Amino acid sequence: MTATRFRTGLAAAWLCLGVCLLLRGILFPADVFAKYDATRLTLGGWFAVALAAWNGMRVYWMKSVGRAPTPNPLRQTRAGNGNREYNPAFDFTTHPDQEMGGKPSTSTD
Repeated sequence: MTATRFRTGLAAAWLCLGVCLLLRGILFPADVFAKYDATRLTLGGWFAVALAAWNGMRVYWMKSVGRAPTPNPLRQTRAGNGNREYNPAFDFTTHPDQEMGGKPSTSTD
């Protein structure tokens, strides 16, 4: 999960919570929130909308100011590998004795 998706999800969640708290009189029956202070619920709704706006602004800022990834200076390019000339002294894939058909030097003479 990327930070952009996470912040977008948080913005959506905060916006839903804020809208539900601000429109609680329309969306829910009156007795559901009767035991809570209406002023605090309204302030909480506006705070949730503010957090949604903050996360939305951060997503917008990340998208608009986003940087291109910096290239790795140690990575070899494939185009440069084809121009090298072959040098048998640096060919470590085969052993010279195996290529000539000689015996391995295992004697202790």
